[in-house]
Amino acid sequence: SNSNKIIDNSISSYQWAGIWFQSDCSNNLILCNNISFCREGINFDATCDNNSIENNTIYGNSFGISHAPSCHYTLIKNNKVINNYCYGIWVGGSNNHVYFNVVDDNKEDGFRISGSNNKVHFNVVRNNKDVGIIVSGSNHNISYNMIENNGNGVYLENTRQTMITSNNFIDNDGY
Repeated sequence: SNSNKIIDNSISSYQWAGIWFQSDCSNNLILCNNISFCREGINFDATCDNNSIENNTIYGNSFGISHAPSCHYTLIKNNKVINNYCYGIWVGGSNNHVYFNVVDDNKEDGFRISGSNNKVHFNVVRNNKDVGIIVSGSNHNISYNMIENNGNGVYLENTRQTMITSNNFIDNDGY
C-alpha cells in the first residue's frame, strides 16, 4: 500500500492492530487518529519506508507503535502514546526520526530503539514501569529528551557508536 492517508479516525477494540501495514508500503500518512484497546495501535511490518505517523493518540493497547527492522526513513512526531500494556514505541530499521512525542505510563518500556542511525529528540518519556529508552544497534542520536520517573532512564543493550547527549534525567529509579 503506497501513498495512503489515514486521517482523523477513532479506532478501538480490534483483535490485532488498529492500523497495520503488512509489507511493501511507502509514503503513507497516519495523522490525527485515536487508537485504543487493540493488540497493537500502529504496526508497520516488512519493508515499509518513508511513512509519517503524526499527531495520533494511542492508548490502552498491548503495544503502542511497532516499526519493524526492515522499515526505514519514517517520521514519528507529536504522538501521545500512553498507558499501553507493554511498550510505547518500538523503532527498528534505520534513518528514522522520532520527535516531540509524549510516551507516558506504559507498563513496560517507553521506547525500544534498534537498527541504526535513528534520531530520537525532544520527547517526553515518563512514568514507564521498566525503562524509559532501551537502545540497541548502532549510530543512534538520542538528545534533548526529558526522561522522568521511569524504572530506569536509558538502558544500552548491544549498542555501539551511539550519542546520548543533552537529555534531562529526573527521578528515574535506576541508571
